[in-house]
Amino acid sequence: LKDDSLTKERRTMAQISQVDILRQLGNIEKAREVLATVIESETFQALALSISGRLELSAAEQLPRGDEQASRIKQAIEDLSTAQRLDPLNGELSRKAMYWIGRCMELSGDTAGAIDKYDRIGKLFGDTPESIVSTLSKGNLERLRGNTELALADYRSVLEAVGEPLSYVNNLLPLSKLRKEM
Repeated sequence: LKDDSLTKERRTMAQISQVDILRQLGNIEKAREVLATVIESETFQALALSISGRLELSAAEQLPRGDEQASRIKQAIEDLSTAQRLDPLNGELSRKAMYWIGRCMELSGDTAGAIDKYDRIGKLFGDTPESIVSTLSKGNLERLRGNTELALADYRSVLEAVGEPLSYVNNLLPLSKLRKEM
């Protein structure tokens, strides 16, 4: 990042990577500081808001139920919804934003809303990584609600979509996590 020969675009992408690494390490506040410089770039505003939403969700996951958690979840949904709206391609960024909004609903206790969101992603986006993880999440929620038949149907769909483990690639649901969840 200190290299003066980096283009603005490459510097911004490096900062976005840095934010994600900091989030994964649990250093949410430092990640927010770095992200604040990225949000100023209009070109990457949708991506920056998507990451901001993920940071808020990560912070909310670390909090006990209560007003602060609810506030973080609300902010996450706002950021993710705006990112989805700003995505000019309605592509991967929008699909991921929809999935993370579903996670927000799940975390806030809106199981029915989360199931609806996950179901919509599965129906709209076929065998995409977001669809696979959404279908698995929906199956888990259905199982917890006692709807075993629906849960099993979702799990079967996930296994069919995954296909051959050697060719499976999904950054939202790595194979090790998929095996653990199934």
